[in-house]
Amino acid sequence: LEFPKEDAVGITATLALWTILTYAYPAWSAVPYLSVGGPLGSGKSRVFEVLSRLVHNPILSSNMTAACLFRTLHSQGGILLLDEVERLNDRTPDAGEMRSILLCGYKKGSQAHRMERVGDDFRSVSFEVYGPKAIAGISGLPAALASRCIKIMMFRAAKDSLIPKRSVDANEKVWTQLRGDLHALALARGASFVGLARWQPECDGLNGRDLEVWQPILAMAKFVEDAGADGLLEIMKGYALKSAQAINDDTVPESDEILLQLLKQKLVDKPWGVTAGELLEKAKEEHPAIFSRYGARGIGAVLKRYGIKSERSGGKRYFRPTEDKWRAIEGSYGIELGPTESDDEINDND
Repeated sequence: LEFPKEDAVGITATLALWTILTYAYPAWSAVPYLSVGGPLGSGKSRVFEVLSRLVHNPILSSNMTAACLFRTLHSQGGILLLDEVERLNDRTPDAGEMRSILLCGYKKGSQAHRMERVGDDFRSVSFEVYGPKAIAGISGLPAALASRCIKIMMFRAAKDSLIPKRSVDANEKVWTQLRGDLHALALARGASFVGLARWQPECDGLNGRDLEVWQPILAMAKFVEDAGADGLLEIMKGYALKSAQAINDDTVPESDEILLQLLKQKLVDKPWGVTAGELLEKAKEEHPAIFSRYGARGIGAVLKRYGIKSERSGGKRYFRPTEDKWRAIEGSYGIELGPTESDDEINDND
């Protein structure tokens, strides 16, 4: 496998640590998915070939239906490696069902509930769908699903690449030995993994969902570092912050970020508050192609998603978030909205 040079160390370590996690994940209450992206011929399928020979009980598929998915995960467990997931963006019933299974399957105790025929009647049946999963495709994932993933971006290797083009099947004895070692590791160090599932890393900048997704990988990095890989945890903290930022960039729609930035700008001149209509007028003026179909009600709905609520005054409803709210939005979603009022005051005093 060949990875982009600037991220090769972080990606390699992430894949290795995630592979170890697939043998110990029941100790955790939530686990990350891998989102393997990139253009055609960039190595996504080769990543899955390697993972399928190393992870615990792999389930490799590119055309599994939702019903097959939750029944397979419930009956035999295993680590799903789902290739060619462009169809997850479809609006078909099966695609919607697949998304719902994947959205809940990263948390322990998550179940898919279905009505099953029993004789002449139906009864509700629960299917266990929890566990690590890897998803590969050319197009992006739905935002909610992307927020549960660690993103692995692939690029096509250069013609003069020094990475040998070996056949994966030629290493079967090596894969068998590695799988045996991983099983033995999980059995011998199970108590350590249970303790690591409760460990909290000190990593400024990781919080909320980002911390939940990365904690198992950072815990595995600590486990390997304690065994002699000095410096691994710090390397992974740095890569986690960079990766989380990339995911946040994908999960926050451009229109949302624009509206938040415009609202903060307008509050400089109107500190008492801005109405949805005023914000919409400004958005259409600066970005007509994006906001041509928006209405004032839609503007309010967007702001509400980020915890910004309006207050009634003089017969109108104004948006006037506090500085703490702005900081919380920037910290949680990884977006830059400009300096806060207190920052400006500090600079003036300097």
